[in-house]
Order: sequence, then C-alpha cells, then structure tokens
Amino acid sequence: MITRRAFLIGSAATVTLSLVDKYYSFIENHGEPLIEAPKNPSSTIYAFPERDYQLGLDGDPFEIAFPYESWIEYLIGDCGCETPTKLSDFRDINWNWGITPSQLQEPVPENHWFEYMERRGLIATYVTRGWNVATMPPVA
Repeated sequence: MITRRAFLIGSAATVTLSLVDKYYSFIENHGEPLIEAPKNPSSTIYAFPERDYQLGLDGDPFEIAFPYESWIEYLIGDCGCETPTKLSDFRDINWNWGITPSQLQEPVPENHWFEYMERRGLIATYVTRGWNVATMPPVA
C-alpha cells in the first residue's frame, strides 16, 4: 500500500524533474536561461534608473493620485456623508465642512489630500519627495 506521504513525494519529484529538465535543456540548446513571460500580466514592474533603479509596481511609486475629483465625491466617498438631496443636507455640509452648495463641484484642496493620505499611511511618500507638510494650511 502506498502512503499519502510517498505519493506526495513521488508526484512532487516527477513534476520537479520535468521542470528542471525543461529549463536545463533550454540552457544547453540556447546558452541562456528560459524566462517565460505571462500570457496576460495583471501588473507591470517599472525600473527608474534616475533613482538607482528603484522598482515600482504599475507605475511610479512616488505618484499617488488623489481618488476624488470634487468636494461632493470626497465627502460621500471618504467622509461618510450621504448624497445631499434636501436643503437640510446642504445646511449640514455647510455647517460641518464650511462648503456652500456652489463649491461642491470644485476640486478638493491639497491640505485635505494630506489628511486623506495620513489616515492611510501614504504621507511618508510625499514627505520623502520634499513636500514640507509643516507649511501646509490646517485642515478645516
């Protein structure tokens, strides 16, 4: 009777030997190692020579995009506010955030970006880029 351990060792050895044989024969035939590219890569690694070949997955690691375009998107998506539909909702936003209804489609100022990034641990990336967080205006 074959045990589970013997079966696993035997099948692993078979798979391993076939892969080693495949790669070893490629080196013998072509003089270089076989590097197989994935058919559909989901991510791309970029190397930045100007930064001592720092690697970045799917782009520059020092470029963090703020995910919200306008005040209304920021308030709904990150601050837990509901979509304002009544006058009382707009009054609450004005009272809590100091934003009038005409300002809801304006871009969010950078000081709110820093608050957003601090909550997610992303602020260190911007500090290393030379941004002086101490000179930023306080968050309202």
